[in-house]
Amino acid sequence: MNEIAGLFVGGDRTSIKEDTKKEKGENCFTDILKELKDYRPVLPIQAVNPSVVQSSNFINEIYLGDSASSITIGISDVCKKSIYDYQYTQGLLREPSLRR
Repeated sequence: MNEIAGLFVGGDRTSIKEDTKKEKGENCFTDILKELKDYRPVLPIQAVNPSVVQSSNFINEIYLGDSASSITIGISDVCKKSIYDYQYTQGLLREPSLRR
């Protein structure tokens, strides 16, 4: 395999700030981009983070199966704590179909 098209590295705007635990000019993404350089990574970061409401609506659409992107999330039955956390998250409790 000689061709590598590229790799999207995602995250939020907050993570691009300089990190006080790193060298000047470095942030959470500099290490990731350096390690993945052979895959020609691209960092498409939005100018601002989405609002909490937008983020909540996005994740709720995924859990409801209504995501326009066809994204799905699977959680293994052995992940009892995660299942509990997701079931009792305030945003999800508003959705009757997600209650057990």
